[in-house]
Amino acid sequence: MSRDMQDVELLDGDELDGHRADADAAAVHADRRRAVWRWRVVAGVLVVGAGLLGVQAFVDARERAVLAELAGVDGVVRPLGGTLEATALTSQEVDDLRLDAQPGLLAAEIRTVADGPQAIVSTRVDSGGQPRWSIPVLGLGPRPTDEAAPFTVLSRCVASADGPGTAVCLVSDGYVTYSDDGPVAAMSPVTTSEVVVVDTDHGRVVSRWATEPAHVVASLPGLVVTGFADPPAGVVTVVAHDGRTGVERWRYAVPFAEGEDVAGWVEYGSLYTAGDLVVVVSARSITLLDADGRLVRDDLGGHDLGVSYGYLWGSTLRVSSTSATGDVTTTVVAADGDPDADRVYRGDAVVTTVDDGSVPGLFLTMSAGAMSLAEQMGDEPATSGAGPGLRAYDSATGQELWRVRIPSSSAGPSTSGAIVLRGRVYVASPSSAVVAIDARTGRVVWSAAEGPGPVEGVVTDGRSVFAASTRSHDGRRGRWLVGRDLDTGAERWSAPLPDGVDVLTVIDHTLLGMAYSTGERTELG
Repeated sequence: MSRDMQDVELLDGDELDGHRADADAAAVHADRRRAVWRWRVVAGVLVVGAGLLGVQAFVDARERAVLAELAGVDGVVRPLGGTLEATALTSQEVDDLRLDAQPGLLAAEIRTVADGPQAIVSTRVDSGGQPRWSIPVLGLGPRPTDEAAPFTVLSRCVASADGPGTAVCLVSDGYVTYSDDGPVAAMSPVTTSEVVVVDTDHGRVVSRWATEPAHVVASLPGLVVTGFADPPAGVVTVVAHDGRTGVERWRYAVPFAEGEDVAGWVEYGSLYTAGDLVVVVSARSITLLDADGRLVRDDLGGHDLGVSYGYLWGSTLRVSSTSATGDVTTTVVAADGDPDADRVYRGDAVVTTVDDGSVPGLFLTMSAGAMSLAEQMGDEPATSGAGPGLRAYDSATGQELWRVRIPSSSAGPSTSGAIVLRGRVYVASPSSAVVAIDARTGRVVWSAAEGPGPVEGVVTDGRSVFAASTRSHDGRRGRWLVGRDLDTGAERWSAPLPDGVDVLTVIDHTLLGMAYSTGERTELG
C-alpha cells in the first residue's frame, strides 16, 4: 500500500446518522456554554455595578450623616437659600436667639429709669412682648447732671455657679453719667447695695441681704462674692457670702495698683470667677484668690510685661500681654492657678467659631507685624518663627506645631476668627478672603484668588465656607458673600451683602450681620 494512502472508515447510514446527532448535540452544548458564559459576564457586570451603587449609596449615606452631625455643632449656620434676604432684628429677638442657643445663659437683667425704681426682670418675654416677670428693687441716687445725659447703672446680674435657672444680682443706687464725647462726666457713688438671688424660671426671690456698698459681684458654688473700693485704705475689698443666708465667709484686701485711683477701678475694674478662682482685675493688675479667700498669685498683670488684660474663655482665664517692644503673648492660666502649669503662646489667641473636634487640642494664635522681604520672597524658613503668621499649638504640651505666613491686619484671623472643620483650618487674611490649611501639618491646601471684603468673619454650613469679597457687578463695586467648596476653594454660591454689615456672626445656627456703628443686627438667610 502506498505511504500516501490513509485508512478511511466507511459508515453505513445508521452510523452516519448517529455521528450527525452527536455533532448536533455537541454544537447545542457549546451554544449553551457560550450563553452561560455571556450571562456570567453580564451578571458579573451587574454585580460590580450594584456594588458600585452600594458603595456610592454608603458614601452618600455617610456624608448625609456627617452633615447632619455638623448641623448641630455650635457656630454652624443653617444652609443659605438662593438669595440673601435681610431682616432687621430687635434686641429682644437677638436675646431670644442667645437663650435658645445657650439655655444656661443668664436669664435676668436690671432695668431702670432716671430717678426711678430699678427692677430685676426676665430676659424672656410673654406673648405681649413684656418680661415674663419683674422684681422691684432699689432706686437710683439723685441725678446731679442733665437728665437727658446717657448713664450706666452699677447694678448688675451674673449667672449663678450653682446651676442654670438662678441669677445673682448686685443692686445699688450708683451710676455713671457720660458726656457726648464719651468720657465720664459725673459719677454717683454707691451708698446702698444689696444682693438678690433670683429663680429665673419663676421670678422668685431665693435669698436677699444688704451688703457694704459694693460695685461688682461674682458667683462660686455656694458663695456670692462682692467687691468694693476702699479709698482710705488704698485697697479693693473682696467679700464672700454664703449664697443662701448672706453670712460672710471671708474677705481679702487687694492693694490698688501703683497710680490707680478709686474712680479708675470703679469704672474699669472687674471681678469674676474662672472655675474655682476669684479674679480681681484692675487697669494694671490681675489678682487670683481661691475659694477660701487665700491669695493664689498676682504676677499676671503689669510689672515688666507692659500692658496686660485678662478675660474669660469658657471657664478658663486667658491673659493677653504686650511687652514694651510690642511682642504679644497669650497665657492660658491653669485651673488651679499654678504658674508651672500655665501655657504661654506667642501671639493673640484666635477665636475658633466652629470646631468639629477633628483635631483635638489645637490652639491657634496670630502674631502681628509686617513680613520681611525674605519672608515675602519665601527665602526665610517657615520654621524660623519670625514675622507675622497664624500659629498652631498643641494645648496639651504647649508645643508649636506649625506657622503659616499671613500678614496681620485689623480684619485678620484674630478678629475674624477661624473654623476647624474636617481636619482643616479656614481663616481670612488681608490678601485672601479665605485660606484653607491642613490643621495637622500647616500646609496651605488652597487660597481664594480674590481679596476679602471689609466685612469680618468666616462662617460655614458644613458644606461650604463663606466669607465676604469685594467685587464689581453691573458697573458697581460692592461687598458679596461668597461660598467656596471646602476641598477645592471653587466658588459654589454668591450673593450681594446688604449695606451696613461690618461683621458676620452666628447665633443659634442663624447667620447675622452686625453694624459696628450702631450695634444693630440683621438676620441673613
